[in-house]
Amino acid sequence: MAKRLSIDDRVDALAKLRRGPSSPEAVQATSAGLADKSNLVVAKAAVVARELMTTSLVPDLVTAFDRFIDDPGLDKGCAALTAIVETLQTFAASESAVFLRGIHHVQMEGSYGGSVDAAVKLRCESAFGLVRMGYRDVMWELSALLADADRECRIAAARGIGHSMADAGLPLLKYKILSGGMDNEVTAECLASLIQINAEKSIPFLAPHLDSPDVALRDAAALALGGTRRPEAFDLLRNSYERRIDSEFRSVLLLAMAMQRTEPAIGFVVSVIAGGDSRTAVNAIKALALYRREEAIRARIAEAVKTRNDVMVDKTFEVEFR
Repeated sequence: MAKRLSIDDRVDALAKLRRGPSSPEAVQATSAGLADKSNLVVAKAAVVARELMTTSLVPDLVTAFDRFIDDPGLDKGCAALTAIVETLQTFAASESAVFLRGIHHVQMEGSYGGSVDAAVKLRCESAFGLVRMGYRDVMWELSALLADADRECRIAAARGIGHSMADAGLPLLKYKILSGGMDNEVTAECLASLIQINAEKSIPFLAPHLDSPDVALRDAAALALGGTRRPEAFDLLRNSYERRIDSEFRSVLLLAMAMQRTEPAIGFVVSVIAGGDSRTAVNAIKALALYRREEAIRARIAEAVKTRNDVMVDKTFEVEFR
């Protein structure tokens, strides 16, 4: 009787399938991998299924998911569960039962100095799966995830609310922002999602935050406004820039205006290069560095730099635009 391959050998055999076409033999081998007892082999099979786009294996993926979530002890690190959900959501599979179990799954595992939740990424990916499939009660699920103990889950919830484009998400995000005490990244994601869902309604709400004593909230509001191309957002950013004297926030405002990608905003930042002090001009060049591959804008920046005859500004342009 032939000796059974080790887990490493089975994983390697699946990895080789990624370099070939999605043949019937490859699909069959991937299906067999999904039925394997090892969570590591199943995780690799799920990745192969995703990369080969073998959507015919959705039932096999669901079966494997149910097997491991019913006995979490079989899936250390949630390796199989997470890989399966990533594949299902990439396929835009309408497997709400899987995503709902995933978004609620918590798996505490021993670690140095205590325990860690191995299911964080699983909850995040499950949330995106529900959003992508347009699940009817997705906002109900995301509202709970927005209060999750883990920061990455809260970020995923805020991002998912934005991607849902549902007006029902606006009051959730607004309350989360006003309640305070949030991680900076969560705050930034909430503000960006507000703008994404409804810029017209959100811009007046964000405006007062440009004067917030909370530096993180202030900066996040500026960058969220920079994510729009609306003229009223540019007016708020420009007016804030013109009445502020602290260089750190002014550099954030310059970046936000550059992010708008509109002619008035770009023109204003270019004018700062030509007419501002050396430090401000340097910050403006750094803000506009996102246009380094756009020849027309690069030429305008180069001309503004040339008019100054400033060594520090010249050097910054050389470094940022080379």
